[in-house]
Amino acid sequence: PVFAIILRRLQNIEMENVAKLIGDKCGRMKWICLLDGLMCYEAPNLMKLFSADAFAHIDQILVLNASTQLYNKLLENFQLLQTLRINFDPISLAVPLDLLPTQSRTLLSPPSHALPAALISNEEIPVTIKLYDNMMVVIGSRPWGTEQVPITDIHQCTLFEQMEVISPSVLTLVQSSSIVSLRCDAPLLLSRLLSERQRVASIDQGGVIPPLRANSLHLISLAFVHLADSDVAVRSTAYRLLCVLCDALHLPTAASLQETPCVFVPSNSLEFLQCTAQSLVSHEPSLLTILVPRLLDMGSVTLLYSLAGAWQLTSQLREESRAELFGSLSMATEVGGSLGTAICCDVWPRIGTLDNVTLHTLLNRLLHACPLASSLQVVQAACRGGDRLAALIVERTISQVSAREPRVSLSRLMAFLLVITFDADVAFLETHLAHLMHIISCVSGTGPPFLRCATYTLVSNIFQSFGSNTKLALSDDARRSLGLFLRQLANEDTMRLFRIYDYDNGQEVVEMIMNHVQTDTSCGDRSEDADYESISEEEVPASGGKHANLHQILNLIITAVNEVQGDGGGSSRDWLVEWRVLSRHWAFEGRGEVQIRSLIAFSSLAHTLCEAEMKSIFQLLVQVIKRRESLSSIAGVALSLVRVHTLTPSNSSIHRLTFWIAIILFQLENAVVYEHAIQLLHANLSHLDQMGVFEHTSLEKLVMEARTPLEWDLKTLDQCAGLSFRANFNFSLVGYLLKGLRQPSLSVKVVQLLHLLLRICAKSNQESGGHSNPYVLTTHNVAFLLALLPFDEKVQSRFRLLSRERLPSERAVITATPWSTFTLNVTGEKQRKMAPSTSVWQGPEEEEEDSRPLLDPLILETEQQQALAVTVLAILARSCPNVDIVLDYLLEAVTVFPAVVPVVECLLDQRIVGLVQSCQSPRMLSTLVRLIENSVTGETPGGPQQAVYFLQQGGMAGLWRYAGAFLSPRASLQAINPNLCSCLECILASL
Repeated sequence: PVFAIILRRLQNIEMENVAKLIGDKCGRMKWICLLDGLMCYEAPNLMKLFSADAFAHIDQILVLNASTQLYNKLLENFQLLQTLRINFDPISLAVPLDLLPTQSRTLLSPPSHALPAALISNEEIPVTIKLYDNMMVVIGSRPWGTEQVPITDIHQCTLFEQMEVISPSVLTLVQSSSIVSLRCDAPLLLSRLLSERQRVASIDQGGVIPPLRANSLHLISLAFVHLADSDVAVRSTAYRLLCVLCDALHLPTAASLQETPCVFVPSNSLEFLQCTAQSLVSHEPSLLTILVPRLLDMGSVTLLYSLAGAWQLTSQLREESRAELFGSLSMATEVGGSLGTAICCDVWPRIGTLDNVTLHTLLNRLLHACPLASSLQVVQAACRGGDRLAALIVERTISQVSAREPRVSLSRLMAFLLVITFDADVAFLETHLAHLMHIISCVSGTGPPFLRCATYTLVSNIFQSFGSNTKLALSDDARRSLGLFLRQLANEDTMRLFRIYDYDNGQEVVEMIMNHVQTDTSCGDRSEDADYESISEEEVPASGGKHANLHQILNLIITAVNEVQGDGGGSSRDWLVEWRVLSRHWAFEGRGEVQIRSLIAFSSLAHTLCEAEMKSIFQLLVQVIKRRESLSSIAGVALSLVRVHTLTPSNSSIHRLTFWIAIILFQLENAVVYEHAIQLLHANLSHLDQMGVFEHTSLEKLVMEARTPLEWDLKTLDQCAGLSFRANFNFSLVGYLLKGLRQPSLSVKVVQLLHLLLRICAKSNQESGGHSNPYVLTTHNVAFLLALLPFDEKVQSRFRLLSRERLPSERAVITATPWSTFTLNVTGEKQRKMAPSTSVWQGPEEEEEDSRPLLDPLILETEQQQALAVTVLAILARSCPNVDIVLDYLLEAVTVFPAVVPVVECLLDQRIVGLVQSCQSPRMLSTLVRLIENSVTGETPGGPQQAVYFLQQGGMAGLWRYAGAFLSPRASLQAINPNLCSCLECILASL
């Protein structure tokens, strides 16, 4: 049997269905396959048409009307098909014609016209041209193995868009995107084609012949632009040509134009040109893509103004045509001159009022195909027509900073925002201020130098616009506040928050931005994702980190916005509320770094927080820790917790559990995470203190009761750290704090936390009938007093050594300025000039007169407590200021507590040797000598094993180890073990 496969009918059918159908019919018997390639412009993969069984049973393949596309597909499988019998002339085999469709049978009949020709390509191929019913058939031959086989390409006569006689022997035919050039009797073939087109038109279209429009638009634009030529003869000829074209093509301007040889056409007839252009472009909007390049080449400002009413039709063009049109206008804008000025003043403002689809095309063109300087001119001019383009730029920028894929052209978008926000309109600021603030919070301090400087300048531009805009009715106080903010913004310290280090003032930053704009000529897509997060974990500053800088920036901006908004200024919008809603959305719905930064912004803007939101934030902390994404993400969420946990209701369980969250963060042993954990713990204890919690219970009782459901997991963490809160709560807490005391950038915040702990202990002691003075020595506060010894003058003056009545008054201490940072790398005489610290106790003088020893055996009763006290002193002697004071107390500890001498020997062996080698103070040298003598002459046997025994017996084996240096970022991430994650999940379940 013969089965015919009509390939043109398979264009929109699934190949799997066709293959299944052929396999069902032909998979079990020998069959002949007839392939009909008539009008098959996209041949399918033939091997996918046949199943293995169907292909194996093919006896012969007959190919009818093999087009070039079908021939190429067959040639791809030549090695496989040459094993079969294949015939490209099935008619010679007397195949029944009733198997073929009507159109295929038509081509087997004699043609209406036929003539020889040659197909012009890389070489001339002899062909035969046959004309049938609206079809031009080009028949040639191609090699198939050792034979030549016929190839048939078919074109519909009415679909030719252009027919051009290049010469008497060459005719070029254009159909869609294909071009056919034939060497033949060109006039004869052209006349035949025109006759066939007219015949088809008379039958199918009522006598209306499809016009050849391919060149008509070029001719129309040529005639139109020369209506403004300086030569009167050229203008008259152009007018007559335009009349002929409009009449021949039935254009709407035909009625208003009358062909005549004697019409005077002025060179500056703007009104006539406007009406004509409007009619022509309205009828055929694609005329703009041809007309605009021509008039730009002529440089005629009059012609440009004549298109004033035509720019609105740009939205009807295809996207590729719009992009091409915008490219021509952008190039003319870059060239400048009178034409460039006219485009900026008249064209771009009109385009700026168009729909969003058109403006999206313009924005894409400006981002990827124009130099930055000319793009900024276009943006500035287009935004004068309205806020639509500005809104799209804001929207695209948010999309870029919020996307997880590489951020392309983010710096260029920021440059566009700089242009938009300079002397911005009040309406624009009111509408988009919250979005601009969100962008700033997402990118400040990140990316390449230009992006960081652009973000800084964007903040300056926004608030400069607030201050300079006369439409915004600000009071004198508000304007003064804005001035103070802008001066503070130009401060070198504030610039460092944006990671701008190489410039002394804001003016230098602006000059850098302007120079970059003038010199950047890149036009291609460029991913800036590699530069977006250019701060690696090793480059995070020792104090604060990048998220702490962002937190300070946001606080400054929030204060400034609040000043403007609080003053009224004629605005009906609450910008801070809008910003808070936007940051909340991205904090809970965003991903990656944008989510962390939005969370920090939300924590600064929020006034209240519900339990569900608090749980979501803590859940985010659990996720970033479990995924080990980055230490900066962990630090960012921890920083946001510092404030947001205080916004929850007073009965929230988060207040009792925050202590253990901070302890878990301490165990990561990363400097930035540790700092935020200190702030979190300080904020939590201060909030509980303000709630009056410690007037009725102690800190230890409060947090240990909250620990009960988590005991199993936290006990495992205690064992890992070697600091047991069950064994000794206060010394365990001090053990975590000693790590920060040894770091100059963190010691001030830790000292403040220790002062707060002293006050809390005093309140709890007073509630139980004890003394309210925090400097009265008790078993609960001795650990905190020992930790404060080198830092607090009050501790030094309040307590005495048993061997001496008083410490010399000339001893120096360090200043504990609230929540500030400074360098503690001072030794010798410089330490003696430091100012005394602020005391946490301002009680009556009579309560301060009683002085007692700090190392009191009545307080430190057991050997374990004594070993812990001596270990704290030994840690402080390693790297704290006023080491001579600590050594005096160590010397006394050796005398008062002889049983713990091995602890001093084990922990301070190398430190004492180093101090002796570098000591320049006779008094300190004397103390060291006596310390060595007492250790050597001690009767109690000792050694490292006994020192470890003392600490292990008290569950504090990690006290010395934890107080060491912070871990590297990689080691900190490795410290995230399953036990730590399990603790966090248990806390999450308790919320």
